[in-house]
Amino acid sequence: MTLIVWLLAAFFSATPLAAQSAAEQRLDAALKTIQVEKNIVGFSVVVVKGNTVVFSKSYGVADIARRLPVTDSTLFRIASISKVITATALLQLYEQGKFKLDDDISNTLGYVVRNPNFPTVPITFRHLLSHTSSLTDYGNYDSLLSASYNGNVIPPISAILTKGGGFYSNGTYLNAAPGTRFEYCNLGYGIIGTLVEKLSGERFDVYCRKHILDVLGIEASFNVRDLKNINNLSVLYRRDSAGVWQPQADNYNGDTPERKNLRSYRLGENALPMGPQGGLRISALGLSTLLLAFMNGTYNGKTLLRDNTRQLMMQNVIEGKTTDTMFKQYGLGIHTTRDLIEGETWIGHSGEAYGLLSNMYFNPNTRTGIIFVMNGATVKKGNRAFYDVEEAIFNAVYRILLK
Repeated sequence: MTLIVWLLAAFFSATPLAAQSAAEQRLDAALKTIQVEKNIVGFSVVVVKGNTVVFSKSYGVADIARRLPVTDSTLFRIASISKVITATALLQLYEQGKFKLDDDISNTLGYVVRNPNFPTVPITFRHLLSHTSSLTDYGNYDSLLSASYNGNVIPPISAILTKGGGFYSNGTYLNAAPGTRFEYCNLGYGIIGTLVEKLSGERFDVYCRKHILDVLGIEASFNVRDLKNINNLSVLYRRDSAGVWQPQADNYNGDTPERKNLRSYRLGENALPMGPQGGLRISALGLSTLLLAFMNGTYNGKTLLRDNTRQLMMQNVIEGKTTDTMFKQYGLGIHTTRDLIEGETWIGHSGEAYGLLSNMYFNPNTRTGIIFVMNGATVKKGNRAFYDVEEAIFNAVYRILLK
């Protein structure tokens, strides 16, 4: 990144010291140091306690070419934190009695979905939510995803799930029975989005906006064309071998993109174009509202799920089924980790895609939460499961504001 952009980033991230407490000033200084040390293009950090946001700051740039700063209004393609919203959408329909968690998804989809290695074992809603369906992102998932995003005609998701489909491959399935092994799977959440459409009769992005985002008053969407101001959307970056930051996603230059292939979109056939696995655009402040609603059960008197359903999401269902170094405990769309702060349990989700890193976690015992989102950084493996830059930000916030 050029010096002038870094100077602009510092200028735009400056906040009058008189407006900050001593602790906030220390955290602000620590985050600026991390920004330089880890070569972060731009990022937002939000901290909550109880029912309140106690810290919210943004740093760096959202669009290098146009020199747009990251602000509290900046939206990011948040990657896998999107799965919390997707799981919530499906579980709202579960609460309405539309299905049972251990029902065979085939009955809702209208065609039989079976792991060919275990043809008598049904794949259930619980399996999809917990990444224990025996589905994988190998085989032809990337090809299906590309066709879903960019093809003139959107293929049905059945094309990868059923024999004879144009994207079918035995590599899509593990040699393990559904329910017996954890395998993190974006395809599974594409199926969940499709099930939401089948059960609700609404397009996935519309359902989530009406029944989750609008309920909480969050400006966000799975559909870029819904965004009120496209200039609030951050570009995502990776650094090339010459050290130059290259746009990877959402590089729209202020123009709302046209989605021509949505003309061929058929409800309940394939929700992947809406990105239920990772395509939500939302700000860090918007994520803090979601976190408060989930941590406390309500937000400004609004409830997304009953308390028993919310607790069900957090129950670990992968005990003895995982060797994953990141996801050692996982519920129904919710990750529980002890790898952020030694000796402490934090609940939420992380995200990584196209250069973006995102974290949204809360401590259920102290009712504190940390959210941060960055659009590009130089990263390496940290001391535990997370990247070094994630550990640095999380530990700085915890040490200065929450400990």
